[in-house]
Amino acid sequence: MNSPLPAAAPDGLTRLNYLHGAWTGHGEFRDDRANLHYFAQTETVTPWLDGELLTIEGIGHDRDDTTRATHLAFAIVRYDIGRRNYPWRAYSGGNWIDTELLLSPNGFRWSLQVEPRQILRYTATVADDVWDEVGQISHDGAPWSTIMTMRLHRQRTAAATGRGKP
Repeated sequence: MNSPLPAAAPDGLTRLNYLHGAWTGHGEFRDDRANLHYFAQTETVTPWLDGELLTIEGIGHDRDDTTRATHLAFAIVRYDIGRRNYPWRAYSGGNWIDTELLLSPNGFRWSLQVEPRQILRYTATVADDVWDEVGQISHDGAPWSTIMTMRLHRQRTAAATGRGKP
């Protein structure tokens, strides 16, 4: 099969290059009973296949009991040339979702509907090697309530460089 491959869009995933590497930090979240929990978080962002795919692996542990995982997730994002958007598939807890990663000048946002009338959204801003993220929930179209905040710092060791190249 000698079909020509479509040329990558000029911006494509290069618009997310600022995320490449390892990030660590801390955050807090409220459970469904409004109890506050603290966690340590690591996010590893790696380009694959010469930049065609980007993976984000998130691992969180309870701040006071580092043997207890509070968050294990893996996401894959790509640039859809035809639709000119960023499909995002995320896996966690035996489940997965398909949504769209929305880019802003200084970060990104993605959301998911967890129940018919309940939406979660995550908004990240990244500046000066600091990744701040806020998770919010809305029930029945009510104003957004913050359920998670996180601040990560870029690690200067062993940055992800893009495996999967020939």
